[in-house]
Amino acid sequence: MAFNWETTTILPEWNHILVNSNAFSLELLPYNPATPGLRQIKPICNKCPSNSPKRILPLRNQYTYKLTTNYIAYLKANHKTTWQELGFNTKGKQAIPSSTASSSQTSTTGPLDQLVIQRQKAIFPGTINSKELARLTIKYIVANNLSFNTAILPTFKELIKRLNPDIVAPSQYYLYQEIDTYYTEQNQLFKQKLYLHMQNKGTFTLCLDNWTSLNQKAYLGITIHWINAKDWTLQSYILRLENLYKQHSGENLYTSLLQILKEYNIQNNIFSITRDNASNNNTLISEFR
Repeated sequence: MAFNWETTTILPEWNHILVNSNAFSLELLPYNPATPGLRQIKPICNKCPSNSPKRILPLRNQYTYKLTTNYIAYLKANHKTTWQELGFNTKGKQAIPSSTASSSQTSTTGPLDQLVIQRQKAIFPGTINSKELARLTIKYIVANNLSFNTAILPTFKELIKRLNPDIVAPSQYYLYQEIDTYYTEQNQLFKQKLYLHMQNKGTFTLCLDNWTSLNQKAYLGITIHWINAKDWTLQSYILRLENLYKQHSGENLYTSLLQILKEYNIQNNIFSITRDNASNNNTLISEFR
């Protein structure tokens, strides 16, 4: 049976030196229906005085509470002795598991034990935060035209964990949130490029195509192109993939196109439009003139 974060009353066991040494404890907060799919976890530093407000670290959720970078950095900044006792080096990683991590660990140093320790080390031990990992995952999925389910496949999670055991692959829910933020940021940068080109008296060329998907949804695809005035390089972008709900008449296509151009404030800077010879496209061009 799959683990249910919404109904659980206890945290799953996390066999890590940060917890086993009692440097930190984790408190599972009650489920909040306002954040479906997420469960908040409160990290508490047991090395700080009980009345210190600093001992409560920022809340995390089930996807991020095992990311150790902030825990280690906190110990280094506030409890240097503990940080050294636990065996963390200056890069924030533990050199060899401490005997305080678990009473079941042994200090044997035979060939097999050394091999196990070596294989458990991260291939790429550098740190990366969850936001950066989510962004890189989004770029990888989009660039290769993959399903966003790729990010929750066991093999993908296995790959991330093999590269660095301290990293947790982003959840599908977190990716969906980050996509909206990422799109907004990139769209603003795109608008700035359009504005700068118009400032240089530049114009744009559009390419249009209407098509229907396998599930019978109609779309208007619009790409935009121009020559950069500074280095004479061709710039090409997908301007919009617009869902068409009304009849595909030339008038309706024109209305949809004009609304999109006004959104980017480029309706008066179109030099040419390339399309096929369908009659509704002829009507669209007539309306645009």
